[in-house]
Amino acid sequence: MDDDMNAKLCYCEKGVEVVGQPSLVFIHGFSSSKSTWLSVIKHIPDRYHCIAVDLPGHGETVGFNEEYYIATNVVDLLKQFFDRLNFIEPICLVGGSMGGAIAAMFAMKYPFDVGMICVLSPPPGEEYETDMVQQLRLGKYHIILPETFKQYYALMKILSKKKIPFARSLAKTYFKIHLRTLNQHKRILQIAFEYDYPNLGEIYRQLKYLMCPTLIIWGREDQV
Repeated sequence: MDDDMNAKLCYCEKGVEVVGQPSLVFIHGFSSSKSTWLSVIKHIPDRYHCIAVDLPGHGETVGFNEEYYIATNVVDLLKQFFDRLNFIEPICLVGGSMGGAIAAMFAMKYPFDVGMICVLSPPPGEEYETDMVQQLRLGKYHIILPETFKQYYALMKILSKKKIPFARSLAKTYFKIHLRTLNQHKRILQIAFEYDYPNLGEIYRQLKYLMCPTLIIWGREDQV
């Protein structure tokens, strides 16, 4: 994605493009990766073209500096990425959590590239922020970026209404992987609160002007 061939977006793909049918593009949330969507994509019929991409600072995408941690810059980067893929139809853009906010921002800025969007549990704007977001704004990042295994286990309970059937040994393996990117994701969170979060409310209010079909889902008991 740059002239020096250092910045590379990693993505996975299933199926091929079909004329008259949108490609489905999946955007993951904060501290996640494209693999989040694989359990969803595997149930989508093979006749649909699906793509899941790792955002800068996540997964296997590499070579991007901190300016690409800002959501508005991520939106422009995705535009470049989609142009290189040369989609033959406007896409269906699906985003969860932070990815939902990015999907909404992309659709507002590049409406002719999008045929429909699905926004799943995007972070709230300041007007509706949760207790957890208030704690994060105070710098208590361990709530969603655990630094101990005890905190990690507590997070899994917060993020799911159902008990996650994780073997303790497997959970410890995931926790060790999480620690590798802990500082990087702390920095991404700091940048999000500085540059992106103050504008989210206005971005969501503008969604009513979108002309494409739009599905927005929030969980009533979502603590984040």
